[in-house]
Amino acid sequence: MTTIAYYISDYGYGHASRSIAIIRKLLEESEVKIIVCHSFALSFIKASLNSDSVSYRNIKTNRYRLFSRKRINFFC
Repeated sequence: MTTIAYYISDYGYGHASRSIAIIRKLLEESEVKIIVCHSFALSFIKASLNSDSVSYRNIKTNRYRLFSRKRINFFC
């Protein structure tokens, strides 16, 4: 059995909803265990995936560093 750690961006529900479709397809087509790593929409993902082959880790998956012209660092 293959194990996949599947990290989903924490920005909104769009990444989560698209990932749910991909995870469902992976579960249909192969013997796989998937560890979903996410925080923002984790309850939505759990409600959408009903499988013993999926486990969850509540972690923040994004930390973007943005730069302005004045070289001031912003963290999102």
